[in-house]
Amino acid sequence: MSPGPGRGRSLRQSFCFDATECGLRVGYQGVPGAYGEAAAHKAAPLASSYVPYPQFSDVCEAVSSGAVDSGILPFTNSTAGPVTEVHSLLHRSRLFVTGEIFLAVTHCLTALPGTSVADLTRIMSHPQALAQCKRFLGSLANIAQEAVSNTGVAAQTVSTSQLVGVGALCSRRAAELYGLEVLLEGVQDAADNVTQFVLLSRERPMHDGVTGTPATAAHSP
Repeated sequence: MSPGPGRGRSLRQSFCFDATECGLRVGYQGVPGAYGEAAAHKAAPLASSYVPYPQFSDVCEAVSSGAVDSGILPFTNSTAGPVTEVHSLLHRSRLFVTGEIFLAVTHCLTALPGTSVADLTRIMSHPQALAQCKRFLGSLANIAQEAVSNTGVAAQTVSTSQLVGVGALCSRRAAELYGLEVLLEGVQDAADNVTQFVLLSRERPMHDGVTGTPATAAHSP
Protein backbone atom coordinates (compact mmCIF):
# COMPACT_ATOMS: atom_id res chain seq x y z
CA MET A 1 0.00 0.00 0.00
CA SER A 2 1.28 3.50 -0.81
CA PRO A 3 2.25 5.79 2.09
CA GLY A 4 -0.79 8.07 1.73
CA PRO A 5 -1.40 10.99 4.09
CA GLY A 6 1.46 13.00 5.42
CA ARG A 7 3.85 11.77 2.69
CA GLY A 8 4.48 8.54 4.53
CA ARG A 9 4.62 9.85 8.11
CA SER A 10 2.61 7.99 10.73
CA LEU A 11 -0.04 10.32 12.18
CA ARG A 12 -2.03 7.78 14.19
CA GLN A 13 -1.24 8.99 17.70
CA SER A 14 -2.19 12.61 17.01
CA PHE A 15 -5.84 11.63 16.64
CA CYS A 16 -6.35 8.49 18.64
CA PHE A 17 -5.10 9.82 21.97
CA ASP A 18 -7.43 12.83 21.83
CA ALA A 19 -10.39 10.78 20.70
CA THR A 20 -10.10 8.24 23.50
CA GLU A 21 -9.40 10.73 26.26
CA CYS A 22 -11.85 13.47 25.33
CA GLY A 23 -14.93 11.49 24.31
CA LEU A 24 -15.22 13.15 20.90
CA ARG A 25 -18.08 12.86 18.43
CA VAL A 26 -16.82 11.02 15.37
CA GLY A 27 -18.57 11.06 12.01
CA TYR A 28 -18.35 8.26 9.43
CA GLN A 29 -20.00 7.49 6.10
CA GLY A 30 -22.68 4.83 5.85
CA VAL A 31 -24.90 3.15 8.42
CA PRO A 32 -24.22 0.92 11.44
CA GLY A 33 -22.39 -2.14 10.20
CA ALA A 34 -20.36 -0.20 7.65
CA TYR A 35 -16.58 -0.57 7.64
CA GLY A 36 -16.40 3.15 8.41
CA GLU A 37 -18.14 2.49 11.71
CA ALA A 38 -15.64 -0.26 12.52
CA ALA A 39 -12.78 2.10 11.68
CA ALA A 40 -14.26 4.83 13.89
CA HIS A 41 -14.49 2.42 16.84
CA LYS A 42 -10.92 1.26 16.26
CA ALA A 43 -9.57 4.81 16.07
CA ALA A 44 -11.62 6.19 18.94
CA PRO A 45 -12.87 3.39 21.23
CA LEU A 46 -13.99 5.83 23.93
CA ALA A 47 -15.63 8.45 21.72
CA SER A 48 -18.92 9.74 23.10
CA SER A 49 -20.79 9.04 19.85
CA TYR A 50 -20.34 7.67 16.36
CA VAL A 51 -22.48 9.58 13.88
CA PRO A 52 -23.38 8.08 10.48
CA TYR A 53 -23.73 10.28 7.37
CA PRO A 54 -25.05 9.26 3.94
CA GLN A 55 -22.16 10.55 1.82
CA PHE A 56 -18.43 11.19 2.16
CA SER A 57 -19.06 14.90 1.57
CA ASP A 58 -21.55 14.96 4.45
CA VAL A 59 -18.80 13.80 6.82
CA CYS A 60 -16.52 16.64 5.67
CA GLU A 61 -19.33 19.16 6.06
CA ALA A 62 -20.15 17.88 9.54
CA VAL A 63 -16.52 18.29 10.61
CA SER A 64 -16.32 21.75 9.05
CA SER A 65 -19.52 22.94 10.75
CA GLY A 66 -18.66 21.50 14.16
CA ALA A 67 -21.55 19.01 14.14
CA VAL A 68 -18.87 16.40 14.96
CA ASP A 69 -15.40 16.87 16.36
CA SER A 70 -13.67 14.55 13.91
CA GLY A 71 -14.47 12.49 10.85
CA ILE A 72 -13.06 9.28 9.42
CA LEU A 73 -13.01 8.36 5.73
CA PRO A 74 -11.52 5.51 3.68
CA PHE A 75 -8.48 6.71 1.73
CA THR A 76 -6.79 3.78 0.00
CA ASN A 77 -7.34 0.03 -0.24
CA SER A 78 -4.51 -2.45 -0.71
CA THR A 79 -6.46 -4.33 -3.41
CA ALA A 80 -8.56 -1.73 -5.25
CA GLY A 81 -6.38 1.35 -4.75
CA PRO A 82 -7.40 4.95 -3.92
CA VAL A 83 -10.94 5.90 -2.97
CA THR A 84 -11.10 8.55 -5.67
CA GLU A 85 -14.11 10.44 -4.34
CA VAL A 86 -12.40 10.94 -0.99
CA HIS A 87 -9.16 12.05 -2.65
CA SER A 88 -11.13 14.63 -4.63
CA LEU A 89 -12.94 15.87 -1.52
CA LEU A 90 -9.72 16.25 0.44
CA HIS A 91 -8.10 18.11 -2.43
CA ARG A 92 -10.82 20.77 -2.09
CA SER A 93 -11.07 20.63 1.68
CA ARG A 94 -9.70 23.00 4.32
CA LEU A 95 -9.68 20.23 6.92
CA PHE A 96 -6.60 18.64 8.48
CA VAL A 97 -5.61 14.98 8.38
CA THR A 98 -4.82 14.25 12.02
CA GLY A 99 -4.36 10.50 11.98
CA GLU A 100 -4.71 7.22 10.13
CA ILE A 101 -5.71 3.68 10.95
CA PHE A 102 -5.55 0.47 8.93
CA LEU A 103 -8.54 -1.87 8.95
CA ALA A 104 -8.49 -5.48 7.74
CA VAL A 105 -11.56 -5.89 5.52
CA THR A 106 -13.24 -9.29 5.15
CA HIS A 107 -16.19 -9.27 2.78
CA CYS A 108 -19.14 -11.63 3.17
CA LEU A 109 -21.68 -12.55 0.51
CA THR A 110 -25.01 -12.24 2.29
CA ALA A 111 -28.70 -12.53 1.44
CA LEU A 112 -32.10 -13.10 2.99
CA PRO A 113 -32.28 -16.26 5.13
CA GLY A 114 -32.91 -19.38 3.08
CA THR A 115 -31.21 -18.01 -0.02
CA SER A 116 -28.47 -19.96 -1.79
CA VAL A 117 -25.78 -18.61 -4.10
CA ALA A 118 -27.59 -20.31 -6.99
CA ASP A 119 -30.69 -18.20 -6.23
CA LEU A 120 -28.90 -14.89 -6.72
CA THR A 121 -29.50 -12.72 -9.78
CA ARG A 122 -27.91 -9.51 -8.47
CA ILE A 123 -25.25 -8.49 -5.95
CA MET A 124 -25.01 -4.98 -4.55
CA SER A 125 -22.30 -3.16 -2.64
CA HIS A 126 -20.05 -0.11 -2.67
CA PRO A 127 -17.90 0.17 -5.84
CA GLN A 128 -14.72 -0.38 -3.78
CA ALA A 129 -16.11 -3.63 -2.33
CA LEU A 130 -17.15 -4.81 -5.79
CA ALA A 131 -13.62 -4.06 -7.04
CA GLN A 132 -12.05 -5.86 -4.08
CA CYS A 133 -14.07 -8.98 -4.97
CA LYS A 134 -13.61 -8.74 -8.75
CA ARG A 135 -12.28 -12.26 -9.31
CA PHE A 136 -14.93 -13.84 -7.11
CA LEU A 137 -17.74 -11.95 -8.82
CA GLY A 138 -16.32 -12.89 -12.20
CA SER A 139 -16.66 -16.55 -11.27
CA LEU A 140 -20.42 -16.21 -10.85
CA ALA A 141 -22.47 -16.64 -14.00
CA ASN A 142 -25.41 -14.41 -14.93
CA ILE A 143 -25.34 -12.28 -11.79
CA ALA A 144 -25.59 -8.50 -12.21
CA GLN A 145 -23.64 -6.10 -10.03
CA GLU A 146 -25.15 -2.95 -8.54
CA ALA A 147 -23.14 -0.14 -6.96
CA VAL A 148 -24.63 1.57 -3.90
CA SER A 149 -23.29 4.18 -1.49
CA ASN A 150 -22.01 1.83 1.21
CA THR A 151 -21.58 -1.85 2.10
CA GLY A 152 -23.79 -1.39 5.16
CA VAL A 153 -26.43 0.30 3.02
CA ALA A 154 -26.37 -2.72 0.70
CA ALA A 155 -27.13 -5.05 3.59
CA GLN A 156 -29.76 -2.70 5.01
CA THR A 157 -31.48 -2.38 1.62
CA VAL A 158 -31.67 -6.12 1.01
CA SER A 159 -33.13 -6.59 4.48
CA THR A 160 -35.61 -3.71 4.72
CA SER A 161 -36.87 -4.15 1.15
CA GLN A 162 -36.85 -7.97 1.45
CA LEU A 163 -35.09 -8.29 -1.89
CA VAL A 164 -35.40 -11.92 -2.94
CA GLY A 165 -32.52 -13.18 -5.08
CA VAL A 166 -30.32 -10.18 -4.25
CA GLY A 167 -27.04 -10.48 -2.39
CA ALA A 168 -25.01 -7.90 -0.52
CA LEU A 169 -21.26 -7.74 -0.07
CA CYS A 170 -20.73 -6.47 3.46
CA SER A 171 -19.22 -7.21 6.86
CA ARG A 172 -20.39 -10.05 9.08
CA ARG A 173 -21.52 -7.40 11.59
CA ALA A 174 -23.76 -5.80 8.94
CA ALA A 175 -25.27 -9.19 8.13
CA GLU A 176 -26.01 -9.77 11.80
CA LEU A 177 -27.46 -6.28 12.33
CA TYR A 178 -29.86 -6.59 9.40
CA GLY A 179 -30.79 -10.25 9.79
CA LEU A 180 -29.07 -11.56 6.68
CA GLU A 181 -27.53 -14.98 6.20
CA VAL A 182 -23.82 -15.24 5.41
CA LEU A 183 -23.58 -17.44 2.31
CA LEU A 184 -19.81 -17.14 1.90
CA GLU A 185 -17.16 -15.38 3.97
CA GLY A 186 -13.82 -14.00 2.83
CA VAL A 187 -14.77 -13.51 -0.81
CA GLN A 188 -12.33 -10.62 -1.35
CA ASP A 189 -9.60 -11.32 -3.91
CA ALA A 190 -6.73 -10.80 -1.44
CA ALA A 191 -6.64 -12.46 1.96
CA ASP A 192 -4.73 -9.49 3.36
CA ASN A 193 -7.24 -6.90 2.16
CA VAL A 194 -6.62 -3.70 4.14
CA THR A 195 -8.13 -0.22 3.94
CA GLN A 196 -6.35 2.88 5.16
CA PHE A 197 -8.70 5.38 6.81
CA VAL A 198 -7.80 9.00 7.48
CA LEU A 199 -9.06 11.08 10.38
CA LEU A 200 -10.09 14.67 9.84
CA SER A 201 -10.32 17.76 12.01
CA ARG A 202 -11.17 21.40 11.29
CA GLU A 203 -8.25 22.53 13.45
CA ARG A 204 -4.56 21.72 13.23
CA PRO A 205 -3.61 19.72 16.35
CA MET A 206 -0.50 20.78 18.24
CA HIS A 207 0.54 18.29 20.92
CA ASP A 208 3.21 15.70 21.63
CA GLY A 209 5.32 17.35 18.95
CA VAL A 210 2.94 16.23 16.18
CA THR A 211 1.15 18.56 13.78
CA GLY A 212 -1.70 17.71 11.43
CA THR A 213 -1.31 17.59 7.66
CA PRO A 214 -3.56 19.84 5.55
CA ALA A 215 -6.05 17.58 3.79
CA THR A 216 -5.21 19.27 0.49
CA ALA A 217 -1.74 17.69 0.77
CA ALA A 218 -2.92 14.25 1.86
CA HIS A 219 -2.99 12.90 -1.69
CA SER A 220 0.46 14.20 -2.64
CA PRO A 221 3.06 11.63 -3.71
